Amino acid sequence: MIVGDVCQEGDCRAIMRQTLEHFHRLDILVNNAGILEMGTIETTSLDQYDRIMNTNVRAVYHLTMLAVPHLAETRGNIVNVSSVNGIRSFPGVLAYNISKAAVDQGCVNSVRKCFHLFSIFAICLLIGVIQR
Repeated sequence: MIVGDVCQEGDCRAIMRQTLEHFHRLDILVNNAGILEMGTIETTSLDQYDRIMNTNVRAVYHLTMLAVPHLAETRGNIVNVSSVNGIRSFPGVLAYNISKAAVDQGCVNSVRKCFHLFSIFAICLLIGVIQR
């Protein structure tokens, strides 16, 4: 097991380095780290906003940036685990909604268009709740 904080650049580089040292290749990147904090536009502090965006968006971008050269060698895959909140916002979690919209649109739909040049397939899983 590799332990690290995806908000720390050095940890992200160490995660990638240790993975490659152990497996000698990279076939898939699964971006699954995420946090949710309650708050509206009136109650969410900039510290909360930064914490959410650093974990939910910046880490996805950074790990993807580190992984792409290795995934290009193996024609690998990227899976971003996101939320339906990016396309169907829920009240009381504004910064989280914004972060998931960024992952859904920016980190997958926009970036995926350049991944085909590397033969990398990228998808985004939009996880949500169901009512029984």
